Amino acid sequence: MISPFRPFFKSKRKITELERRINYRFSNPSLLEKALSHKSFIDSKKLPVELAYERLEFLGDAAIELVVCEYLYRNFPQYNEGELTKKKSVWVSRNMLSRRAHSLGLERFIRLGSVERNYGQRGIDSILSDVYEALVGAIFIDGGIKKARKFVMRTHIKKLKDDVPDDMFINYKGQLIEHLQANGFSPPTYNLEKETGYEHSKEFIVSAWAGKTFLGRGIGKSKKLAEQNAAKDALNNIKSGEVKLPESKGGRR
Repeated sequence: MISPFRPFFKSKRKITELERRINYRFSNPSLLEKALSHKSFIDSKKLPVELAYERLEFLGDAAIELVVCEYLYRNFPQYNEGELTKKKSVWVSRNMLSRRAHSLGLERFIRLGSVERNYGQRGIDSILSDVYEALVGAIFIDGGIKKARKFVMRTHIKKLKDDVPDDMFINYKGQLIEHLQANGFSPPTYNLEKETGYEHSKEFIVSAWAGKTFLGRGIGKSKKLAEQNAAKDALNNIKSGEVKLPESKGGRR
């Protein structure tokens, strides 16, 4: 396969181009080069191992977590510790950070050894997320926490609404249980109505019921997600009056 990576900078013009892409000008450009240098490249050139990006990656990982945690704490006061932790784990995942690196075009600038330049897509994504962290670490060293925070906010957090639905972390199944129990009903049951697609890309259709009363229907890439969407649909149907629960006589139904 043809790798998207280029093995090294051929001129300072590349550094200037990347600084323009990330909208940050380094006082010490060597930090930027270090943030883009994989250990395999450093080894191939017989350079000191500390010139690879791993140490900056370590620092950037901590800086990203700090910025994300602060943002979550300030903007989601209704979330408890467990809910904040779940949201943070998605926001700082390799998948999310590799997307940020890709959107900045970092794959064109990473310096790799000859073997690593032929990595498959999974290896590429892993390296991209590491390099995004290293870049944040480099900005932290070069300009301080305020500059690093500004970069993470601009290139990562402000783009999350396009990647993560606002209601992804709402427990609709739990809310539906609470609503039904408050009205004298047992927890809902979920029926798998249909399963389609190939093994690696299945889609599930699930319906939610309170006894013999249909409440709602949901679709998802997993049974769990389909049930969550069915519970959300059920709550909306009950709230809008499209579904009416039979009157409870005090016992569980």
